[in-house]
Amino acid sequence: MRSVRAALAIAVSALAFISGPLLAQRSPSPSPDLGALDRYVAAAARDWHVPGLAIAIVKGDSLVFAKGYGVLEAGKATPATEHTRFAIGSTTKAITTVALAMLVDEGKLRWDDKVIDYVPDFRLSDPYATRELTIRDLLTHRSGLGSTDMLWAVPENDYTQADMIRRLRYVQPASSFRSQWEYQNVVYAIGGFIVEKVSGMPWATFVQNRIFTPLGMTETVPLVSGIIGKSNVAVPHAEIRDTIRVVPVRSTDAVAAAGSVWSSVADMSKWMRFMLDSGRVGEKRLITTAAFTEIVAPQIRAPVDQYPALSLAHPTFFSYALGWFVQDYRGHTVWMHTGSIDGMCAIIGLLPEQRIGVYVLENLDHAELRHALMYKVFDLYTGAPARDWSADLQKLFAARRAARSEPQHATGTKPSLALDKYVGSYSDSTYGNFDVTSTNGVLHARFGKADLGDLDQWEYDSFRTRETPKRQTTTLTFAPDGSGNVKSVRAYGITFTRSAPPARRVAEKPDYSAPAGAPYTAIEVSIPTPMGHIMAGTLTLPKRASRQRRVGAVVTITGSGPEERDEYIGLEGYRPFRQFADSLGRRGIAVLRMDDRGVGASTGKQKGATSADFAEDIRAGLAYLRTRPEIDSRRLAVLGHSEGAIIAPLVAEKEPDLRAMVLLAGIARAGRGTLEAQLKNNINHNAKFTQAQKDSAIQAIPTRIDSLAAADPWMDYFFKYSPAVTSRHLAKPSVLILTGANDQQADPTQIAEWAAAFHEAGNRDVTAQVLPGLNHLFVVDPDGFPGGYAKLPPPIRVDSHVVGIVADWLAERLK
Repeated sequence: MRSVRAALAIAVSALAFISGPLLAQRSPSPSPDLGALDRYVAAAARDWHVPGLAIAIVKGDSLVFAKGYGVLEAGKATPATEHTRFAIGSTTKAITTVALAMLVDEGKLRWDDKVIDYVPDFRLSDPYATRELTIRDLLTHRSGLGSTDMLWAVPENDYTQADMIRRLRYVQPASSFRSQWEYQNVVYAIGGFIVEKVSGMPWATFVQNRIFTPLGMTETVPLVSGIIGKSNVAVPHAEIRDTIRVVPVRSTDAVAAAGSVWSSVADMSKWMRFMLDSGRVGEKRLITTAAFTEIVAPQIRAPVDQYPALSLAHPTFFSYALGWFVQDYRGHTVWMHTGSIDGMCAIIGLLPEQRIGVYVLENLDHAELRHALMYKVFDLYTGAPARDWSADLQKLFAARRAARSEPQHATGTKPSLALDKYVGSYSDSTYGNFDVTSTNGVLHARFGKADLGDLDQWEYDSFRTRETPKRQTTTLTFAPDGSGNVKSVRAYGITFTRSAPPARRVAEKPDYSAPAGAPYTAIEVSIPTPMGHIMAGTLTLPKRASRQRRVGAVVTITGSGPEERDEYIGLEGYRPFRQFADSLGRRGIAVLRMDDRGVGASTGKQKGATSADFAEDIRAGLAYLRTRPEIDSRRLAVLGHSEGAIIAPLVAEKEPDLRAMVLLAGIARAGRGTLEAQLKNNINHNAKFTQAQKDSAIQAIPTRIDSLAAADPWMDYFFKYSPAVTSRHLAKPSVLILTGANDQQADPTQIAEWAAAFHEAGNRDVTAQVLPGLNHLFVVDPDGFPGGYAKLPPPIRVDSHVVGIVADWLAERLK
């Protein structure tokens, strides 16, 4: 029966605004004693030791009460007023929702549009969630990701929003997609990124021009950076070891759309009146009724333990809409939200049926007096029995503190290992590096660019940073591996794993034989070409293949430069074509992989040859396969990587019976732009260059490229040949295009253009994917810079997911 009541309550709450005026007529709000409320707030602020506080109450379209209490900064005399600016924290989220609603009204987006359509580089670890996550999902915290606030909470690391979006692909979900409410600031802030993409205005400019200015919110600043130097600004405080202390202003500009606004209760009273009037300012409607109703309609159940005060308010339901919590209180619908950031907190509470609103701002970290004042105002305007909410909440939090068992500090302990064993680099794909060094017997820690300072042993294998005026202590707990070393360190709730030794560039003796027990054989072949040279290679042939049971086959095409048949480039374990051949061989598909001309056992010369010439070598391989009685000549495909991917269309152009073509990490446009980007990237990564030297070297790139083209026929062809132009004539074969999102050698954004070229030709079977977290080699790599390949942990192998995609796709096309 409780679930039925809750469902009815949720349905009613979505219509709260529509039914509100009628309900208000039936139950007129009482006239509260605002003088008594004034005295109550002043006393409560003292009881909670809040340095400064401001509160505003609106009724209908009127501001009925607004006042400040206390001071801007503890120990100083400047008073807080209703015009004092505080950080409003996450109550910013509702402002972002209204900005998006305006774009919905203009037909520029829809609530259920896919995020990836607006942010092509957006990826989550779950491919399904990546494809399906909508703008509505952003605004309702149902992505499945837990908190990633450490991406922006350390200002020295200075991640841009694009950086944070890229790193989300490495975050393991806390729950299944859309199954639970998981508060997520970084994901929510993508809503602001979309505002900018669609409107052409930065989020801060949009909300200033389209919301704050029309509402007359002259004291409101959209970014923390904009509050610096302003007058009448509250100073943040926190309780540290039973003492109220000033703490640094925390910038939230990196996730601005989730919580960067600073404002006063006088200004936020205008926002409350706007919300209580369903998105109108006077007679002017800023958003439609339909958009407004969507904003406050409950979307997902929120955890009732989100706010301890709910245990005293006893709601029958507690849910989340688009940037708003929706609940009931004593039979009345409530729209509310809090905001919390270091040393500051806020709350907004609206009773839409009575058109009552209350807004509280405080300059003390998580001062939960805010909830007490919200419910106190609700009681005053709904005729509820008098209750001392401040005292009751103080008792509640005191009891919670008493029940919380703080772990005892184990004194007199020693680390289990010598100090030098803790020294090293630790890393996490999402959050980056955590480095521990030692000087004169003292450990020192850095988190990315943030210098955490010296470490003092706390207990056993736990160490603590030293408190500074800008940073409180942080505990680092090291985990020994049981063999005299350390495997990881845990800090900020994140486990950083000790970095493995880098991959070594080694000369591996080639082994082209089939592995023991494989369902295929490996046959060494020599293939004459019409050009007069010999192509040597390995044909992996399924053991079941025969004249009666012919199989499909694939020819691999290597990347640029002299390559042997496995495309081995000196990185330990990296033999991508051997991986693909093994996977396809186990699926009953033959694979021919050949040494480039002039490499290994192949004859001929590389010098003077172009990509078009190499295409003829691959055609010779296809011709050879057609002579094999075990191979079905109607089921042939090519698989090219890097330059091999741009050679493949040249092959297909002359091989009309080719069934399928896999293009890995290729480019759609002529190669000049790609080489320019690669050279510029190398220069910018050169730590030995000054900025002036970098600028000079970059300026010289065009001249350098011209000289390369003049001296090398391969370069000249590469700079002029456009794979997309060739592809516009290929209505077949079937095409699979894959690239890594972190590829810094071939621009991954080109694959959409390449796919479009095939479509233009009338090709109806084209699949294109950008795969998160992978570099040009299709290896997991958070950076993707080629100069870092040798630092990747060995053995280096093509990501198994990529091998699976390719094998599944080819198995289907070569049936």
